[in-house]
Amino acid sequence: KTVLTTPYGQGIVLECRESEDRQYVYVIKLTKNGPNADYSPLAILYTRELPRRIKTPQEQAEELNVAYEAQEKMRRMNLEMECFQHGITDVQQDRCTTCLLHPDRSSSTEAG
Repeated sequence: KTVLTTPYGQGIVLECRESEDRQYVYVIKLTKNGPNADYSPLAILYTRELPRRIKTPQEQAEELNVAYEAQEKMRRMNLEMECFQHGITDVQQDRCTTCLLHPDRSSSTEAG
């Protein structure tokens, strides 16, 4: 069962019909909301509005993971660009930015 959200509450799509004017009509069984929802029908909704699917926690986690990976890739690319601007061609991603950009300072502190 794919749970959807509508302006009138949560529900499950029963069918999708094409009307005479070639638009789609969604038949949605509105159900009780909340953690103890038993999906017992409250009403049947006929709407042309496309309902939004409620994402599972796993789908939300996967989307968040993709976003974090993209952010990390962008951070690495920005660091490489900054290093290239300072004439550093050997970019070691495992070193801290300060040690990487200022090698003269890193000799006194090898924490990077």
